[in-house]
Amino acid sequence: TKDNSQDMEGAHYPSKKTESVQRLDRKIEQLQNENKQLKADLKLKDQKIRNLVDTHTSLKDEENEQILSQQLKEFNKYEQILKYQYQQIQKNEQTIKQQYALGQNIEQLHNEKEQLKADLKLKDQKIQNLVDAHTSLKDEAAKYQLALGEATNFRFGDHDLDNVGQLINDIKGLKRDLEMFCSLKRTDVNEEEAKKLLNMYGHSTETMGKKLNKTLIQGVLQQHIIKTVIQEADKRLKNAGIQEANEQFQTEGKYLEANLVSTMNKFLEYMDDFSKYRVGTDEVIHAAPTRIRQLVYAILSNRGFETPNKEGEHPFIAQLREKIVEEVNRYRTIKKPERKTEIELMVIVIIRQIISIFCFRLKVQEPVVECKWYEKSEKIEPEFMEVSCDENELEKIIVNVCSFPLIGTNLSDKKCKVFTQASVIITNREMSYD
Repeated sequence: TKDNSQDMEGAHYPSKKTESVQRLDRKIEQLQNENKQLKADLKLKDQKIRNLVDTHTSLKDEENEQILSQQLKEFNKYEQILKYQYQQIQKNEQTIKQQYALGQNIEQLHNEKEQLKADLKLKDQKIQNLVDAHTSLKDEAAKYQLALGEATNFRFGDHDLDNVGQLINDIKGLKRDLEMFCSLKRTDVNEEEAKKLLNMYGHSTETMGKKLNKTLIQGVLQQHIIKTVIQEADKRLKNAGIQEANEQFQTEGKYLEANLVSTMNKFLEYMDDFSKYRVGTDEVIHAAPTRIRQLVYAILSNRGFETPNKEGEHPFIAQLREKIVEEVNRYRTIKKPERKTEIELMVIVIIRQIISIFCFRLKVQEPVVECKWYEKSEKIEPEFMEVSCDENELEKIIVNVCSFPLIGTNLSDKKCKVFTQASVIITNREMSYD
């Protein structure tokens, strides 16, 4: 017990203790004091026992022996109490040791906890760095996707002049202007020239009788004007025009449109070859030809054959105006001078509309918009033609003349999309002149 007491007194504790360990230290000190007190009491009792033994030795009479016997009983009883108390002291010392070890574990766990918190903070910082890097990459990818989307987006905004809705409205406007321009009301028809025009488009005039059908002539005249303007514009934009431009008019800028179309076509050929013979992972290369075509024809539809006001009308438009006026005047004579002036003023507008729509704007769309002229005697297709008749009459009527073509995309496909229906003049099958 003395050795244990010395060990406990000489025990070394950490200089920096947690509150829990400090409480354990105070408990240990209290138990150590109690232990010292019990040891002192035990020492005192031992002295009393020795005194009693000495007294017992000196006493010879029976009375002393009885007293001694009683004292021995008391001693034995007290000795049992001391043994029990000593056992409790040992138990307390064991508990203190366990609690001290637990305190050390608590301290270690606390230190580990602080280290884990520091590690967690470091991990959080790394996670935040990764999140920031991921966000930056997402922003970069979004910018690239936006740029790619713009490069591969073939649609036009609602307010763009080349929007499909605006194109359809302008086509309908051209239809109305042509009907007004080619009207034969209050005009004298030159029958001989009119017959030549009808024959040119497949209409026999031998069985028509003396009076020609003005509605039929007007329809053929509308088709003739559209095709004439398109034909002249195509010639202007073909390579023949480029050759002439290079030789004579290049410095005057009269053939810029032809040069632009020719250069674009050559560029698209190079782009196609480049995509075939050069390897890459970008998507823009596949969209570039379509986007370039759209941009070039959009520019042409807006600026084609336009000149500053002070320079007057573009030479090509001026020449084409004279040709169309001369052509129309071959087939009719307008009686009123003011009506004639009004009609002639419409020519420039109509020519520009035809060139802009048929030569440029249809090619701005993706896919490229097509047009289809119905031939004489073709069957009626109500979904593609502007006709007013009952279904049971469809088998009895046919196309007499198509005055304005069907316009749409993928017209030969079941999934075709119609922009504007064809304008046709119908006739009964039995009244067909062929």
